[in-house]
Amino acid sequence: MGFFSNVFLGGLAIYGIRKIKKSNEEEQQRLAEEMERIRRENEKERRRIEKAKRLEEKRKSCVYHFDKGLTEEEFKNIVLSCTKKIKRIEKVEIDMLSITCSVSSQSGISQWDFILDFNDFGCLTGKCYSKAENYDSNIPERLNDLIFEKLEPFVEEAKPYEEPDSEEKNATQKTKKVKKVKKKKNKKAIILFVTILLVAILSLVGYYEYQKLIPVGYSNLELEGLEYTDVMEKLESEGFTNVTSKEISDLPVSREDEANIVTSVNIGNSSTFSSTKKYPYNLWITVEYHTVETFTPSFTSKAAKGMNYLDVIKEFETDGYTNIKLVPEYDVFMGWLAKDGEVKSIKINGEEKYDEYDHFRPDAEIIITYHTLRSNKPKE
Repeated sequence: MGFFSNVFLGGLAIYGIRKIKKSNEEEQQRLAEEMERIRRENEKERRRIEKAKRLEEKRKSCVYHFDKGLTEEEFKNIVLSCTKKIKRIEKVEIDMLSITCSVSSQSGISQWDFILDFNDFGCLTGKCYSKAENYDSNIPERLNDLIFEKLEPFVEEAKPYEEPDSEEKNATQKTKKVKKVKKKKNKKAIILFVTILLVAILSLVGYYEYQKLIPVGYSNLELEGLEYTDVMEKLESEGFTNVTSKEISDLPVSREDEANIVTSVNIGNSSTFSSTKKYPYNLWITVEYHTVETFTPSFTSKAAKGMNYLDVIKEFETDGYTNIKLVPEYDVFMGWLAKDGEVKSIKINGEEKYDEYDHFRPDAEIIITYHTLRSNKPKE
């Protein structure tokens, strides 16, 4: 009995040792596979970064030629007119389609820079390459939107340059050669099959598109000069499902009677059309109209508190505002709590809580309340 017990225990020990050894080998294999996976991912990321750098260098080396309807002087004027609408932009440098701007911080103590580059491999496609020191600010995005709105008539279609990865290219070429050999015998049959399939698909697509065609019902001349809401309702009642409006804020107050009046209706790429002209019901339609121009204030009520009201008036007048009213509070006695002429609060259209990114009409009512000496109070 003791002999069999020893044999059993010995066998059990050998089995345990083998299980542990096998487990260690499996763990080592797993770690080796994980390390190889990480290495491949790192190598792939390295190639991606190198490829992105080469693409960026290639993009910057492509020169845009100002001979496609937009001159260099017109581009500079567009940029300068747009930067003037953002008061915190202190300095602007323009190099071809690249714009470098310096922005003062809200405290006014420091500055930070950002770059907007509209050069898309030598083309003006509307794509902007940006780089900013302060990614929390929306000023670069606002300036990009303003500039793009002006550049939209000059935007062209272009296919961005892409540099193929050499290893992937070689592998693709080898695969194509193998496929070419395999398909050589059946080439005629494949071409015939593809031709029949394409004809069938094109026929179905053509029939589908034909089924979507509906008449406009109005010519562009009948729609221009109407209220934009009326135009949108008319087009939607005809069956069009993708009607949007585009507001252009550029009218002076003296031309307020022209506000909300349609100046252009664009159906796809067409701005002139007859009432019987047919288009797909889901084609993109843009109704353009103009409204009174708006401005952003130089500072908020909180930021102006403590300033002299004459300086505040000057800043608002420089911004373009014309309806400024003063409300004095005769509460200054010794000048300890407040000084004579010191701003207490500012309200725009009755609202004291606004920020420097809000837009207001030039005739918006601005009420500046300021402290002044008790002795200045008129006698009743």
